[in-house]
Formats: sequence, structure tokens, C-alpha cells
Amino acid sequence: MSDEDRLEDRLKEIILDYLDLDETDVSAETPLEAMVKDSLDILELAVQIEEEFDVELDDEELQQTETFGELVEKIMAVIVRWG
Repeated sequence: MSDEDRLEDRLKEIILDYLDLDETDVSAETPLEAMVKDSLDILELAVQIEEEFDVELDDEELQQTETFGELVEKIMAVIVRWG
């Protein structure tokens, strides 16, 4: 398993833990609106991820994200870029 795969697994774990979901409850195509209560959930999640990975995320871009898979891709791109 590559470092990037481990990072992605940890990122997914953080997201699922924060949203109190099991990996079997979501797929890459799961709409974020089905996973979160409101837009504050995304912002609070972003803060946790920023602290965990020591990166800065664009909150506005994250709020425009539509699916779980897209969220993971956007955040992974930032983590790899900051890496």
C-alpha cells in the first residue's frame, strides 16, 4: 500500500467518523447532502482535516462538492500538493 493510499484511507476514516457513518453506508457516488445535516458539517469537518494533515482547504470549494468521492478527491489533491 502506497503512502497516498494510506492517506486516502485515513481521510475516509476521519470523514466517516465525523459524520458517524459506516463505510458500508456510502460509496463514491453518495450525495453529500445525504450524509450531512447542514453546510456547517462540511466546515467543521474541514477544520478537523486541516488539523490532522496540516493543510488549508478552500471552504467555499468544499461546500460546492456534490458527492463523497468528489470530496475525497478534492481533499486528497490538497494533501498531496501540500505534502
